[in-house]
Amino acid sequence: MFICSDFKVKDLHVQLVMPELKFASRLLQIINEDRAVLERWLPWSKNMKETSDEREFVKGARQNIVDYEGLVLVILVDNQPAGTIDLHNINSADKYAEIGYWLGSKFQGQGIVTKSLQYLVDMVFKEFKLHKLMLFAEHTNYKSRAVAERAHFSHEALLKDQVRREDGFKDMDMYSMINPAS
Repeated sequence: MFICSDFKVKDLHVQLVMPELKFASRLLQIINEDRAVLERWLPWSKNMKETSDEREFVKGARQNIVDYEGLVLVILVDNQPAGTIDLHNINSADKYAEIGYWLGSKFQGQGIVTKSLQYLVDMVFKEFKLHKLMLFAEHTNYKSRAVAERAHFSHEALLKDQVRREDGFKDMDMYSMINPAS
């Protein structure tokens, strides 16, 4: 297993690791446990119905890493998959990318995503030499917005009617962080 980061949050051992097929069934189990909430914020979760769906996601994520189109890391808590954090929409010419994350409800509220985000930002700025990272959160997703703020992302804009959901268009908050070394 390739480990990108290894750290403690409270008395929990947290690792950010490359996605592996062996994580698929546990990630799907978490999605199923939290489906109602995840589907509200993350429309892709509706498509994750079978372990084979999650396995295909893992395969695609690994290919995106090879093609420099994205970086998905599985968040392990005490050696068990708990969610993911990712870098996507990488623009090499203009040196920016977007970050996304999700975490199973039983792991939330302990600072795991905030610390994971801080580690990913540090790694991406050092290794990828990007200038800017962006993070988008639906305006009413207060937990996700709080993570961005705790990780010291700057609030840049409220984007009105930015995304379409089943119940209509929703506002998105855009957060960003500039690489201090660029």
